[in-house]
Amino acid sequence: ELEHARERARKAEEDRNALNLKILDLTGAKEEAKGQLIRSDKVCSELLEKIKERNAAVELMKLESKELQAAERSRIESHQQKVQELNAEITKLNMECQQLRQQESESCKAKEVMEERLKGKDHQLQSQEVELQRGVRAVEDAKVEGER
Repeated sequence: ELEHARERARKAEEDRNALNLKILDLTGAKEEAKGQLIRSDKVCSELLEKIKERNAAVELMKLESKELQAAERSRIESHQQKVQELNAEITKLNMECQQLRQQESESCKAKEVMEERLKGKDHQLQSQEVELQRGVRAVEDAKVEGER
């Protein structure tokens, strides 16, 4: 019985030693896992910080994009306004050109009428001059006849 008790005590001692080794192994694994957890936490914190920075950059880009769109809309509206003003000016100039063409046409017609009148007056003056010349010759002829 004593021998049997010694055997059980020796077996219990071996089991205790084996359990102590397992405890040591588990403690080492626990420390390793703790270290990995700390490293993972650090990496996650760094990644989270990068994500925050990128999100802030994205928000800034969105704001800049909105500002650029507003500036572009304003520039387009300004160009459209200028185009409308230029179109109005072109329309005004076209109307003035039409009026000038009309005036030129009327002026040409009036010039033609005046030229026709001048030709008529010129012809009338030539006829009167011919008549005057005949009258002068007739007077001179009568004068010459009267002197004879």
